Amino acid sequence: MLKLAKASNKNIFSAKILAVEGLQGLSIERTFELPDASPERSAASRTIKLKEHSISDYLTSNITLLRLIISEGCGGSRTLERRGRATEEWLAESILMKCDNDDAYAAVIEINLSEIKEPFVCFPSDPTWGLTVIGTSRR
Repeated sequence: MLKLAKASNKNIFSAKILAVEGLQGLSIERTFELPDASPERSAASRTIKLKEHSISDYLTSNITLLRLIISEGCGGSRTLERRGRATEEWLAESILMKCDNDDAYAAVIEINLSEIKEPFVCFPSDPTWGLTVIGTSRR
């Protein structure tokens, strides 16, 4: 399902939302490092379930940075101040979206990350390649 065969061209991910779970220990910064194959799969969007404190720590750090930028007199301070206040308001409520327990999924792909011994790479220019182990041949 992660690799499209040129003959079938059936893309089960098209217009779907990919929900990634099991990586709750990652910081926000580390999630940016994950390869994102959702656009290459024509998915509508992708979510990663994280711990609430990871998100609040990241946003609190961003607010601090915004305040520093404002104090240094950088342009757009009203916009930055509005952004900082809106983020603080969200943090006061901190309501995270999550999957419903009775959600139906088009497919569930479970990957045991402890079994992955080599890095993977996506080839966005050719989605028929899918996820390929670096160092192996294309075919």
